[in-house]
Amino acid sequence: MEALNTVMGIANLLGLATTYGMSV
Repeated sequence: MEALNTVMGIANLLGLATTYGMSV
């Protein structure tokens, strides 16, 4: 469960970085 939470957190940060990069 903890591993899944970590993966989801990384994926979330990755998604935010991608969205920010595309908006800029």
